[in-house]
Amino acid sequence: MKKVILLLALFVSVTHAWGKSSDSVNVKAAILTLDNALVAKDSNTIRSLLHPAVSYGHSNGWIEYKSDVTNDLTSGKLTYKSIKSENMVCVQSGKTMSVRFTTNVDVEMGGKPLTFTLKVLQVWVKQKGHWVLLSRQSVKV
Repeated sequence: MKKVILLLALFVSVTHAWGKSSDSVNVKAAILTLDNALVAKDSNTIRSLLHPAVSYGHSNGWIEYKSDVTNDLTSGKLTYKSIKSENMVCVQSGKTMSVRFTTNVDVEMGGKPLTFTLKVLQVWVKQKGHWVLLSRQSVKV
């Protein structure tokens, strides 16, 4: 009986850890999808990945909300040329995932080209089986 309980406990631990690992992979994929959508100005994909109450903080202290992110892309206020994110570290607590990483961004703001290396913290929440971005803040390196 003890062996059965031990095997059951081991199975639960492994599947629980595997599920968290799978969630990390899914959130990292969502970050890449969001980065690509920002470059492509794909407002439908961006809207699907942003929580209705998203707070999107830039390294200069500028805060955007869901409609601001898509409006600034479509108006030409911001044009992302490339976004390359690396060294992602995910920490999960239930249906919340915080992700820290470094990103290199080439962007035009009001027609002026800018290049940044940033440290980023994003908070993703799982809703209806999908991960959406609730909060983001970056700082210049």
